[in-house]
Amino acid sequence: MKEFGSVGKNLKLLKEELQGVYDGNGGIISNPRMEALKEEINTSMEKEETMWCQRSRIAWPKEGHTIFFHSKTSQRRKSNCIVGLRDTSRRWQEEEKVVEDIVVSYFKDIFFSDPVDKLEEVLD
Repeated sequence: MKEFGSVGKNLKLLKEELQGVYDGNGGIISNPRMEALKEEINTSMEKEETMWCQRSRIAWPKEGHTIFFHSKTSQRRKSNCIVGLRDTSRRWQEEEKVVEDIVVSYFKDIFFSDPVDKLEEVLD
């Protein structure tokens, strides 16, 4: 069996480090260290997915399919949500309406602006 160590803890540390590099980089989205961290995060997420698949095979006979999948779905739903976003002033916002406005504004800016000015941003 493949050894995973503490995949969740490692993933959390990598995400925190990525956020620190982003914050210390003046909001610049890409540099070699950030790209390396993103790759490590992707690898850790793949390990986590494999770990959960293996755990599901172990837990299925013990818990029964309904209880098992309900608990895992509830757990995954909690971790697969957007808690907050940074606004245009780089302030962290968690209020649901404000986060919604940030997302709508971002996509309006990309898709409804002058295509000549924003073409490279959309393609990246």
